[in-house]
Amino acid sequence: MRIGQQLGDELRLWLEAGERHQLSSQALANRWIDALGRDDGLKAPLRDLAARPLFLQALRVSGPSRRTSLVQLRQELSQIYTPAVMRELVALLEGFSGETLSGEAFSGEAFSRDEPVREPSRSAPAPIAPTLHQLRLLAPGIALSAGAALVGMWLGHELERLVFRGWGWNGSVVLILGLALVEIAKASPLGGWLRGANLSSGDAGREGESWRWLLAPWLHPSLPEAALCLLLLVVLLGPSPLPLGSVVLRYLLTSLAALIPALLIARRAGLERAWGGSAGVVGALIGLGASLSLLQGRVLVYALGGDETPLQVPAWVLLLVFTTAEIIRTTVSWERDGRQPQDLNRRERLLSEPWIWGLILGTGWGGISWLLNQVERIMPTAGS
Repeated sequence: MRIGQQLGDELRLWLEAGERHQLSSQALANRWIDALGRDDGLKAPLRDLAARPLFLQALRVSGPSRRTSLVQLRQELSQIYTPAVMRELVALLEGFSGETLSGEAFSGEAFSRDEPVREPSRSAPAPIAPTLHQLRLLAPGIALSAGAALVGMWLGHELERLVFRGWGWNGSVVLILGLALVEIAKASPLGGWLRGANLSSGDAGREGESWRWLLAPWLHPSLPEAALCLLLLVVLLGPSPLPLGSVVLRYLLTSLAALIPALLIARRAGLERAWGGSAGVVGALIGLGASLSLLQGRVLVYALGGDETPLQVPAWVLLLVFTTAEIIRTTVSWERDGRQPQDLNRRERLLSEPWIWGLILGTGWGGISWLLNQVERIMPTAGS
């Protein structure tokens, strides 16, 4: 018996036992998550399903009204999730309602419970409507993060004026030390709350969980990734003369910009994992440096160490080290976690990583900066 049908049968038994009024969205989602055990691939879709008004309406009504709600719900979900995830969700809906929903077409494809899983098209563009729907779900967290970046800029300016300027610390040093202190706090016996405050795919769009977006840029999903990113930030930002307020603003906005597309792809694919940390920011800084090195035809280096004999680290070395380490980490994590949907291709899996989007954003910004510089050089010549 597939997991969707099993969950649907259990829901029917709960309803028949008179537990209808005790099954709030949160309680139902928690029961399903407990029933899944170590199968994390459906956690985000099930949380989403439990909170949908059409599903809650189907729980309250019966007869033709229930079928109407379920048909509309199936069409709505089919615009968001892959066929493999939809098979489980439809099996769940059929299991608790007794209705037959799998014989009709959705998303322009015939649906059959016994149909083999097909590899998603590599050339078809992603539908716009599901992306807009996911953006609406993520909008509260995105807005909260953007507002927090402005508050962080103000707070950084004040702390630098009142404290760190007198100590002779620049903004980059304070930021890196702050990230390191968060990791130390997570590893301590009192860090249980921090370890449970990560932003997950399901939490990202849930009502009442937007506060997790505030912590996402500061909480790395794993200690090895945190160590790598902090080491690279020391090289990339160590000598930066930017004030603390500007450093915090750029850090938070860049982290948010890399996180949004990764989350959108993960939620559409039904992936469940923790998000956050500075990987997106590190990728953006490395992408910027590497692209400028290539476009300007010179080797951009980062100095690390004393003024007399600093260590010269070229941007291309950082690019190779960072991408290699992240690809190894990503590959190992996917091989270790075999519970994710199996119909995802490697492109989807990589595009659900913030560090990839950081590299894309940084490279794009480097190209724009180079073009603007070329225009500025041409304009005086044309004017004369």
